[in-house]
Amino acid sequence: AKSQKLSIVLRCFPEPPDLRRELERFRGVPGEMKLSAEQVGVLAEEMPTPEMLEQMRAQELMHPTLKWDRPEQYLRALAKVRHYSSRLQTWAFLAKVEEATEIHAQLDKIQTGLQALRQSKVLRQFLGVVLAVGNHMNAGTTRGGAQGIQVESLLALDQIRSTATHRGSLLGFVVWNMEKRMPGAIHRMIADLLQPLQGARTVCLADAQQQVGRLLGEGLGALESIQNVVDRLLPEAVTRPLMQDCLLAAARGGVETARGLGEAVGATERAYLETGAFFGVGSGKMPPSEGFFDRWCQLLVALRAQADTGMGVWDAGRVPGKG
Repeated sequence: AKSQKLSIVLRCFPEPPDLRRELERFRGVPGEMKLSAEQVGVLAEEMPTPEMLEQMRAQELMHPTLKWDRPEQYLRALAKVRHYSSRLQTWAFLAKVEEATEIHAQLDKIQTGLQALRQSKVLRQFLGVVLAVGNHMNAGTTRGGAQGIQVESLLALDQIRSTATHRGSLLGFVVWNMEKRMPGAIHRMIADLLQPLQGARTVCLADAQQQVGRLLGEGLGALESIQNVVDRLLPEAVTRPLMQDCLLAAARGGVETARGLGEAVGATERAYLETGAFFGVGSGKMPPSEGFFDRWCQLLVALRAQADTGMGVWDAGRVPGKG
């Protein structure tokens, strides 16, 4: 299984001697990384145990002319590097840290979407009208006197039809009411909100949380591995400066970066829950972030359809409660 997996991923790798030199020279500097996090991760995962390496060395002694297949050539070359396991583990972790910095851009999309929702004055006015209409319709029932409204309920408004002859939806009536008071307000709100919400719905906050959690765990493992090597090395050991001053320091820096990403994810999660509370949704009822933003996008699309085509329906019909 190791040979088959490595055969696939090693097709675009440097030759075994060149890769060995890369590992020996690796100092933990991001710009030095010529392999992706996935590539180095595969090497770290597929390296054989010391027992397997001993068996390979025994085979070589018994059969001096033995030629290993390409995957085994890589494993034998890398195994000749001192502390190869700790070096590969640290290399794989630091490569993932470099790639994980894109998480900040993903979190920014969520924060931008949340900020757009909370700062939209027209959205607050729209929700106020919806809440007033809903409480009027539900007066005297257990659903009356609501203080907030969930986006799922807003989407359902488009399915509630009027009993008047024009058969417009309740959502259409709210849009008509707002457009009469503030012409163009609905379209302006959609223009302000749709793009940031579409960007935010492409990001899964839960995935970012899991990715950062795994990254931090791998970083702590790499840090412990390098620290164990340094603790065992004699002060005069040739590899001590590299392992202590370069790789150990780089691993520590990577762990701090991972912790910073964790803090950014935590801040985004708090902002997400606070936005839910802002709209009257308890933290236990908040859906996954991508679903939350997708529902808002669906609502904006429904609002645009009503503002574009539904106004005439209510202008031509009888407004409920009016003569």
